[in-house]
Amino acid sequence: MKKRQLPYQTVILVCGGDKCSDRKSKKLFNRLEDELDKRRLGDSINVVRTECMGKCDDGPNVVISPGATWVCGAKPKDAKKILDELLDSGVASDPSEI
Repeated sequence: MKKRQLPYQTVILVCGGDKCSDRKSKKLFNRLEDELDKRRLGDSINVVRTECMGKCDDGPNVVISPGATWVCGAKPKDAKKILDELLDSGVASDPSEI
């Protein structure tokens, strides 16, 4: 078994299941990617669209790792706030401040 360093400091998982997609999770995913590009954080934070996370009634759902923080009912307009809170929490950092 090999151990390797993860290529990203933080991973944001966005549910792409049917109900979450109906509630604009793809648009949320795209806005998160746009915000990462604007902030030049793409080398330290990765956004991944997943299959159904099983919490359909609460969606769209986002899970931030490390820490397994769940954000339920996220809307596309929440993308900036999600990243702001992520950076403020210290889970992820802006590479320009390191």
